Amino acid sequence: MERAADGGAPDPLVGQVIKGKYHVTCRLATGSLGVTYLAQQRGTGAGLAVKVFRGEFTKAKEFVERLHRQMMAVAALSKTQRHIVRVYDCDQAEDGSLFIVMEQIEGRTLHDVLRQGGALEIDRALSVAAQMAEGLNAAHDASLVHTDIHPKNVLVLGDK
Repeated sequence: MERAADGGAPDPLVGQVIKGKYHVTCRLATGSLGVTYLAQQRGTGAGLAVKVFRGEFTKAKEFVERLHRQMMAVAALSKTQRHIVRVYDCDQAEDGSLFIVMEQIEGRTLHDVLRQGGALEIDRALSVAAQMAEGLNAAHDASLVHTDIHPKNVLVLGDK
């Protein structure tokens, strides 16, 4: 088991298999809604990101139903919109925890890019902003509203 980032207790999900399909290999990030892990799909070995929501969200039936509806819409939208992460699955694990499975994207968060390199050059800033706007516009056209836009939730790929 992997130790928590703060050196605390080991993360109980690392090394486990969720729903018989997703082998959790390490923790990627902790956010306000839950924890995101790197996982491999059993059978294919494909790398995926799995977000497991905090337990209190599982208890809220309205949240679970709304999340399922939204993730189905995002999954459909992400097939055609290149600036929205692909969503492959949304379900509840054996222990009742709610999770979503997304494509694993090799990149850095905008937060990390800014922290490590300072302000972006104007052309790069405009490019990132335009790509974010394109994704958000497509989501809004599908009646989806992202309520948690901030630099830690924006992935920047390469130099573009």
